[in-house]
Amino acid sequence: MNIADILSPHGETRPALMAGDDSLDYGGLRRRVAETAAGLAARGVRPGDRVVLMAGTEIAFVVGAFAVWAAGAVLVPVDPTSPPAEIERELELVEPVFTLAGGEALGPAGADALASLLGTPVATPSGTSVPGTDELTTTGAVFAPIGRSDDDLAALMLTSGTSGRPRAVMLTHGNLAATQTQLLENPAGVTDENTVALGVLPLHHIFGLNVTLGTVLRAGGSLVLLPHFHAAESLEVIADGRITLVTGVPPMWAAWAAVEGAPPTAFDSVVTVSSGGAALPERTRLAVKERFGLDLPEGYGLTETSGIVSTGAGLPLRPGSVGRVVPGVEMRLVGESGQDVVVGDRGEIWVRGDNVTPGYWHDPAATVASLTEEGWLRTGDVGIADEEGYLYLVDRAKDMINVSGFNVFPAEVERVLMSFPGVGQAVVVGAEDDRSGERVVAHVCPRDGAELDPADLDRHCRSNLARYKCPSEFVLADELPVSPAGKRVRRSLRAD
Repeated sequence: MNIADILSPHGETRPALMAGDDSLDYGGLRRRVAETAAGLAARGVRPGDRVVLMAGTEIAFVVGAFAVWAAGAVLVPVDPTSPPAEIERELELVEPVFTLAGGEALGPAGADALASLLGTPVATPSGTSVPGTDELTTTGAVFAPIGRSDDDLAALMLTSGTSGRPRAVMLTHGNLAATQTQLLENPAGVTDENTVALGVLPLHHIFGLNVTLGTVLRAGGSLVLLPHFHAAESLEVIADGRITLVTGVPPMWAAWAAVEGAPPTAFDSVVTVSSGGAALPERTRLAVKERFGLDLPEGYGLTETSGIVSTGAGLPLRPGSVGRVVPGVEMRLVGESGQDVVVGDRGEIWVRGDNVTPGYWHDPAATVASLTEEGWLRTGDVGIADEEGYLYLVDRAKDMINVSGFNVFPAEVERVLMSFPGVGQAVVVGAEDDRSGERVVAHVCPRDGAELDPADLDRHCRSNLARYKCPSEFVLADELPVSPAGKRVRRSLRAD
């Protein structure tokens, strides 16, 4: 099954997407996808080729993504707000042949500047007209996605490994479809053709791309797309009465609960709410309950699981729990001995299912380290399960920092800091943050008596890293703690 075929069953005039004054029914969406896919093929894009998609949360992203899949190519979604240096590092790994861009990605510099950065031709999807940029539109094109098997690659989701180097998670057409099926067949789920979802999560992230966008469109529902998250403005959209499904990361829920003058009835039309991407602070859960009367369940997933492992949606609320595993996913909690732990004991979460990645693009070592021969994914997260099957996340086996639902690997930030003249050592850790859950803190030691200015370090990071990866605090020190083996000790700094 080509994942683009999820658009096929729905009626021509059924609403699909709304974004400001623009809207598309399913017939219009299929036509734009067909025109863009035909345009890609006319420009030499073949099945299996990697195509970059740089767009915000906008109709251009949706058309572009489904057009890449319809053409049989591999989608590589890229954060359009990332600095050029980071984009270059990521794309060296995946070797794209073409780029589709939305208005936000093109900006004032235009297509020529973007093509120079990416090293590929650049065009906009059908229906997105930007002066000076080719628009892929082919009159009379018919929506007929190229046949793909479940094992064919559908997307490369860019992330960073523990080494700090870019890594691309491979997701197949079958992986994406499996997560959608798991969510739609969950007995507690209520996503259907009447669903109207708030689409404000970044679509280049697996949570926005597949858990929200893909699942809602497969059900025949519709999405209201907002280009950026503004708490008061998005709350007005929710309170308008159309929205029935709201998924968000904890900082979004905290921001909504803090909106001054927000009516307690703002979520009255909403049938399903959920929080994911990071642990939900108890104070945020209580604030949402007090302000809007909502019991806010949590879910858990990874890029490597196409976005989902477990959900508490539709289940009796268990504060602190991320719910139960969805149908079609197996889970084990494995102790340090390699054996499954008993109920109530801590263990690393291992999962297996049709939604689990086959591995990492051109990185067999990382694939072997993360996946067992039996197909179990070692998540690196530590959890406890109770006798009713509710899962609780209690620790992280990896040094990863979670900023507003986005993963930050300390080694990547440290590599950038170490490239700055005068830096002798750098250790990056996470610290609790009321707004984003965690924030990035850099401990830096100068080399050979060099004088370092935190403002200079900040500018250097912002030129080389996505905004959410940049440290919010720089701590200058004469020396940093190391273990007897000479390794940097993060936990002692995190405790400070």
